[in-house]
Amino acid sequence: MKKIYSHSILISIIYSFFFILLFAVYNFDISQFAQFSNLTDQNRIPFKINPIDRTGYDGQFYIRLALNPFELNWPHDNLPETNPSYRYSRIGYPLILWIFSFLFKEYIIYLSVLINIIGILFIYFINRLNFEILGIDKKLSIFCAFLPGYYFVISRATCEIYEIVFISLSILFFLRNKLILFSFCVFFSFLIRETAFIFYLIIIFLSFFSNLNIKKQYLFIPFLLYLFWQFCLYIFFGNIPFGTGVNTNFSTPLLGIIEIFNFPRYQNNIFQGITYVTEYIYIFFIIFLCIFSFKSHHYKDFLFLSFIAYLIYFLLLNEVVLGTDWGFMRILLELNYLSTIIILRSKKIKLFLIKISYTAINIFVFLRIFIEQSLKYNFI
Repeated sequence: MKKIYSHSILISIIYSFFFILLFAVYNFDISQFAQFSNLTDQNRIPFKINPIDRTGYDGQFYIRLALNPFELNWPHDNLPETNPSYRYSRIGYPLILWIFSFLFKEYIIYLSVLINIIGILFIYFINRLNFEILGIDKKLSIFCAFLPGYYFVISRATCEIYEIVFISLSILFFLRNKLILFSFCVFFSFLIRETAFIFYLIIIFLSFFSNLNIKKQYLFIPFLLYLFWQFCLYIFFGNIPFGTGVNTNFSTPLLGIIEIFNFPRYQNNIFQGITYVTEYIYIFFIIFLCIFSFKSHHYKDFLFLSFIAYLIYFLLLNEVVLGTDWGFMRILLELNYLSTIIILRSKKIKLFLIKISYTAINIFVFLRIFIEQSLKYNFI
């Protein structure tokens, strides 16, 4: 029990300190965490915002939806994403924000930071239970609370932490054979990010091609609910979001990664080049550790197969997604989360190597965000 308290305090202190430090870098302008476009209709935002460019960032869409998730006609035509069905397909995280900010809309970005830190604590607590079932030392679930992509999520008020929360819950309920709860959590993970579908498809595949003694009909509930939601989006907006995501994110396999390692692209920004290459070395290192820990029984292991599926997804991403660590460090959180469990379960990998790797990348990303944003906002 003492470990739970000490780990919880450590998680809370580190992420709270990160927020406070970044808040100071932003000159205590909370709107910088959401990064609004200067094309935003400021009359619809119940607090002062200070846009710094025309593009903004993804967090602005989550905050705008959370302010009124039932308003289907909010202006968006001049913003980077002109397909509202694509944003509404990810209504899960805005709904969470809306529920907790219902009476405090002017503080919604503060609440987004708080809710994301609480989400990291949830991930830690849920994975203590998962690790116990999987035969992993429970105290090692602390590693799931320090995936480096979390810092980028907190910095930009995005949704990926809660996708990991609901995937963690889905794993827990699947391992406990509580398929109704599993179905609810999987469906809600779809509403946060549709990439959770990859995990779900692996579960479906294994359930029908192995001898799992479960009521397989329950596994179709998330798919049917999601199909109904897509139908609703079509009725509301006249299209579905699938094409937008595919056209925006994917290209020829490996082409995006090859472009990232085209070093001349960094000749005008050596700092960025060193940053991206370091973070990619970390990603490929944990991929190597997972493959190194492969055992023959893994072909029946939904965690390992899910890891392989998300690895294929990673290899298919284009340069637009992989060209900024604000993007790929968030988007690859599922891969990082699953690889963490697989690595910790392995008896072939020394724990000290994992500790050194995760500590180093957390320090690196913490400093990377602080230094870059400090230079951008003239803090140092």
